Amino acid sequence: MWLAVLSRFPFSRANLYFSTNHLLTLGIAVFWFGDKLSGVNLAGALMVICGLYLVSLR
Repeated sequence: MWLAVLSRFPFSRANLYFSTNHLLTLGIAVFWFGDKLSGVNLAGALMVICGLYLVSLR
């Protein structure tokens, strides 16, 4: 899947969107494994989302 993304987008942009992997991992940890969502985890997720938004503006 990563190679398919790299074939369609420049590496600098594709690499930034790869950070959505962290959000997916956080979601799996919370919903599947029952981990608690702390303020630090929520702040990190919001930073990733805001970063992706800023990159998409470009």
